[in-house]
Amino acid sequence: MLFNFWGKKKKQQNNELYYNFDFPCEKIAERMNNSQYTQKWKNCSRQNGFPVFIIFNKIAKELFENNVYSFEEIDIEKYLNDTLEKAKLFAEENGEDFYYIAGKETDTENGICEFSSFDLQEDYFVLSATIPVENPWEVFQKIPFGNYNECPSPNIIAAFSKMAYEKFGAVPAVISADTIEFSVALPPSKEEALKLAWQIYTLCPDTVNQGHKSIYSLADCLTKSDVWTLWWD
Repeated sequence: MLFNFWGKKKKQQNNELYYNFDFPCEKIAERMNNSQYTQKWKNCSRQNGFPVFIIFNKIAKELFENNVYSFEEIDIEKYLNDTLEKAKLFAEENGEDFYYIAGKETDTENGICEFSSFDLQEDYFVLSATIPVENPWEVFQKIPFGNYNECPSPNIIAAFSKMAYEKFGAVPAVISADTIEFSVALPPSKEEALKLAWQIYTLCPDTVNQGHKSIYSLADCLTKSDVWTLWWD
């Protein structure tokens, strides 16, 4: 099935970007800190859909505008396993140590308990949206994030989101041009976290390469966190 994110464009007012979305949303007028945004999201109604904060700016407009994608069922675990094996083979063929990124089992980190991507953006405003879908991963059928630079297609993102919800109660909460933040109800066990860390690294290498620095460090963070932050440079 094909989905078009954008509805009819409204005229610009006061040099800001306005759109008619096909889901309810409103601009959050007050600029807040991360903990305040986190609490505001938690307080949103779930009666008519899933709440998502959209960090919107000119970059988001350019990446999302007029995008049309086809969504199909995909075996996300097989996709991630196959992609990881290809990366291992590529490293081996080029004489590289693929497992350096794993780090050490003793690598540890603090958990993440609030949204943080509001600090990473410039010249933005925040839209509080209610996405009228039955399942949280279907949010990406309304906001088709992805398919640019190293970020996989919205189809892959939606499939990962489905897996993350079914296993860990993770729901997409904040979406910007290059970042997704999930709110997590059931953080993984230590054993689950290591597998999940490799999957997140496969889906989103920048999360480790530019963030946690090692798989073990990310895995430790996942066991303590009720927020996951994935971003693509």
